[in-house]
Formats: sequence, structure tokens, C-alpha cells
Amino acid sequence: VLSGITIMNANYTPFNSPGPQGAGARGIDGMDNIPYAYASMSGDTYTGSGYVYSNAALTVIGNHIITNCNIRDCSVTGGLASGGNDGGDDQRGGNGGNGGFAGAAGIYIGDIFDYYYDYYDVPIYHPNHPNDVNWIIDYDYYYEQVVFNWGGSPRFENCIIDNCVATAGNGANGANGGARARGGSGGSSGRALGAGIFCDIGTSPTFINCTVTNCRTIGGNGGNGGNGNESVGGYGGLSYSDPCQPDPEIFSAYGAGVYCGVGTKPTFIDCTIADNITDGSVSGVGGFSQPGNIQQQPRRNYNIPSYGAGLYCDSGCTTTITGCDFQNNATTYYGDLYTGYGGGVCFDGGKDYDLSLIHI
Repeated sequence: VLSGITIMNANYTPFNSPGPQGAGARGIDGMDNIPYAYASMSGDTYTGSGYVYSNAALTVIGNHIITNCNIRDCSVTGGLASGGNDGGDDQRGGNGGNGGFAGAAGIYIGDIFDYYYDYYDVPIYHPNHPNDVNWIIDYDYYYEQVVFNWGGSPRFENCIIDNCVATAGNGANGANGGARARGGSGGSSGRALGAGIFCDIGTSPTFINCTVTNCRTIGGNGGNGGNGNESVGGYGGLSYSDPCQPDPEIFSAYGAGVYCGVGTKPTFIDCTIADNITDGSVSGVGGFSQPGNIQQQPRRNYNIPSYGAGLYCDSGCTTTITGCDFQNNATTYYGDLYTGYGGGVCFDGGKDYDLSLIHI
């Protein structure tokens, strides 16, 4: 049991990426600042090695009880990427690196999963003497994977998480192409996830009478495309037009107050989640072709939507919310353009929910 402590001003920003080496080289991705748990097992026995990577103010792995704790004024930031190098003759410019991810400034809830193989054999009997142990003529050999975990079902009671921030790293610019070559494309930004509370894959935490307020996830910027030289320019980072880039909406801001990862089973009872903000990423712009001076896509900076400022639940979640208040949570929008989904709560596809006495 952990009770009655205050953790504040836990802030971590990684080093930015160095520049690449060589003409036309791709930029180097920014360092991720997302927690991760790993343990080395032999069969079902812990070998004593492994690690938990987390810069959260409080990291919880196992079925612990945490009561009357305050977590506030904490932040994590994804690393900035480096830009690509200009290409040599007949060599395209290097693409910009991608920005680093950031998440879990306040509380990280994780579990350690591993597996071993259980081997067994099945006897083959003589066809005239089925199931007679005296007439076993051979064996079929089988194995199955046995998955086990350390436990990811902690209980939090009367805890306060306030003013925690997760900021994704920016993608870097693509470089100019060499003679007769196209420009490099800008890098994508990182993701920003769960500034207040980050519930990792497969965990089942319970929150009772907890308060999560004034937390913020901030997406990064995509890099700009480089110019072509007797060829086309590169795409801007976070472009919907570039077939080689993933969906830009992946690289945005999710769950400023609480982020619940794939397959989690969180329970919220009599909690208040209020005044949290997700601020989505912004695309880069495309480079220009030479000659012709025609710009590649995007031709302006696009605002990428963000999701679930108060609470975001990813695919496969089973979420129970009872008697909770969601107040004044907001996804940012610019001018008259909404750029977010689920200011209070976002349930993102294919999930099972039990909502009782929820006030948004």
C-alpha cells in the first residue's frame, strides 16, 4: 500500500537527435518518451533480468493499492528529430526523421507479460487395440504457448492528478534533391498519450473517488518537404496525400486526462475528470518542384484531429464508469474548424462499455 505522498515537478526531456551522415541520408528519429515494461523469464521463473522504462512520476506494476496521493506539475516530452541531408547528383534529398512519442507524465500503470511453451505427447495406438497402453506404437508431439503476467490490476482511491503535460516531438524537414532528383519528405510528429494517467495494454486498474484535472497532451509538428531539382518536391510530414505515410491521425494527441490502451479493463467510480485539453498535431507543407515552382502536398498546414481530452479508450477496451463527472474537457479547434473527437470521453471503435450515472 502506498498512501499519503505527494510527487511534484517530475519533468523529463530527452536529448534531440543528431544529424545524419552522408549525402541524401535520412534524418534520425526523435527519442520516444513512452513507458515500457519487460522481464526475462525461463519457463515460468523470473531470471532476475529485465527492465521497466518509465519517466512517469509514479510507475505501478502489480496489484497494489494507492490511496490519498497527489501527483502534480509533471511533464514528459518526445525528442526532436533531425532533418535529412541534401542529395548528391541524381540522388533524392533525405527524408526528415520522425518526432518522438511522449506519454505518462503523471501515473504509468503497466503489467509484465511473458510466455513459455508447454510440451506434451499423445500416444498412437495400434488400430486393433485402441486405448490399450500395451499397444502404443508411436507418439505425436505437441506444444502450446502458455501466457502469464505479473498483475496489472492496481486500485487507486482518493488520489489527485493535476497539471501534467505530455508533448510529442516534432518531425524534421526533408532535404533538397541533388541534380535531377526529387526532394525528401518531411517527417511525422510523435504521438502524445495520457499525460495524467497512462494505462498500458491489458491492465485492469480501478479508480475510486479520484480527480484528474488540468492535464494536457500536445501533438507535434510535421516537417516540411524539400525542394526538387529538375524534379518534384517532397511531401510535407503528416500528409494525407503521400501513399508512403501512415494515417496522420495516428500521430496526434490522445487522452490528456486518462489514456487506456488496447485491451484494458479500467473501472472509474465517483471520479472527477475536468479541464483537460488535447491539442492535435499540425502537418508540414510540401516542397517545390524546379523548374515550374509547383508545390507538393500539403500546400498549407493542416490541423490533425485529437481525441478524448478527458478519457480516451483504445480498441478492445472494456470500460466501466459509474457516478463520474466529466467537466470542461476540450479538444482544441481553430477558427470555426473543429479538430477533435470526444472532448469529455472518446470510445474509439469496437469496444464494450458499461456506463452508469455518467455526467459529461
